[in-house]
Amino acid sequence: MHSKIDTQAAFDRLAHAVHATVQDHFTLKFDHLRQGLCAGVGLKSHAAMLSKLNNGENVDMRKFNHLALIDRLQSMGVSRTTAEATSAIIDGRRLVVNLQKQPPNPRYSNSSYILDVEALDHQQGSVTEPFFFIMPTFGDANDVPYQVDSAYFYRHSSEFSVSRHPNGRGLLTVEGFDSRWGGGLYVYDTRSQQDDRNCKQVVSAALARTILPAISPRFNCQLYKPDGYDQGAWKLRVSLGDAAKKLLGNGRLIVQIPAQEKRTFYPDKGYRFDVDRMEFKDGLLEAHIYTNGISEDENPTPIGEVRAETIRVIYMALEELGLDIPPYWLRD
Repeated sequence: MHSKIDTQAAFDRLAHAVHATVQDHFTLKFDHLRQGLCAGVGLKSHAAMLSKLNNGENVDMRKFNHLALIDRLQSMGVSRTTAEATSAIIDGRRLVVNLQKQPPNPRYSNSSYILDVEALDHQQGSVTEPFFFIMPTFGDANDVPYQVDSAYFYRHSSEFSVSRHPNGRGLLTVEGFDSRWGGGLYVYDTRSQQDDRNCKQVVSAALARTILPAISPRFNCQLYKPDGYDQGAWKLRVSLGDAAKKLLGNGRLIVQIPAQEKRTFYPDKGYRFDVDRMEFKDGLLEAHIYTNGISEDENPTPIGEVRAETIRVIYMALEELGLDIPPYWLRD
């Protein structure tokens, strides 16, 4: 595709092609995706896109603003995870989720599946950087229709782990490597055992929303509450993606510490550069974030806003460094 489009038909073809790719991973309304694409190329709305094209102007599809895409999608009610996963797809990331049902075991009432996930780029190349994430859960503590568990060699156990159960059992923090991650799916709900189509679709979509942002070529931002942490205490872990690491080489990436009302930001040992800046070390940045002088529930700066601002400062720092990743439709 050319970097510039000059007709509504050309934009519609692109939007439908991107939407089809997104739908391969999870559900997203076409109009939401279309509006997000318009925001990504600097336009206020789809109507503004049509007005520009109808006036004989062209639209540059080469320079794409992922922060604008994510903000536009979230403003329309799209979840953060879906918005960030859509951004990763536009950056060229893909996920293949395979579920292979196992023969019934008379000792157990559940159905089980071997789960295998492959992380790829849009040209079917492997994503070789390790990718840390927290597995999605389904239902609640009293009603779990199905759950995914990780193979032992992908489990990521540390003082900052997250577990499914209060006693530390059922580790949810995991890390894929060499483009793979996997384990098992266990189905307890009787109706889902009889007809597993919806269950497999829900699980595959949840994994795509979770893992696609983690395999971003830019960076993987995880902000979460480890086991045993008090209310109002959070762990931040950001790892650079392959494109960012390649660009950085032996250089340094120093980013501004977000200054937000009623939040205190403490880079972990070795990651503080000076009083208001922090630094990546070997492609990794770790910190702790706390509510300051007020309960978490009353904090005027929700933790989601803290994460969004953290993503913004890192995204901008990488842009200033020269990171330039064209949308996948210009790299086919």
